[in-house]
Amino acid sequence: MFKFACIGCPMNAVDPAKRVEIQHRIDWLAAQVAEARAFGQVVEVARFEQQLRDCHTQLHEMDLIEQYRKDEQRGTFIARHAHRPLRRRRFAWSQRTRRAG
Repeated sequence: MFKFACIGCPMNAVDPAKRVEIQHRIDWLAAQVAEARAFGQVVEVARFEQQLRDCHTQLHEMDLIEQYRKDEQRGTFIARHAHRPLRRRRFAWSQRTRRAG
């Protein structure tokens, strides 16, 4: 997968069904890094390594999506105690301004 400038484009969405494409890209990038190192192309090595990190990030995101889908099928939820309602935190901006001033 490649990075594009268009934000929100559906083509940029991480899709676990495309895991094989990312694996092929990782293999290709690893070979390119080795070749660039052999030729002493430092800038190319850095660029390929960044793309490798991006691919690994996408794989991690795919894992998270798959885990979410499994949890969703199981009906996993976070229970709240009936006797302990959720409390809102109060923002103490007035206390901070008094200390600063």
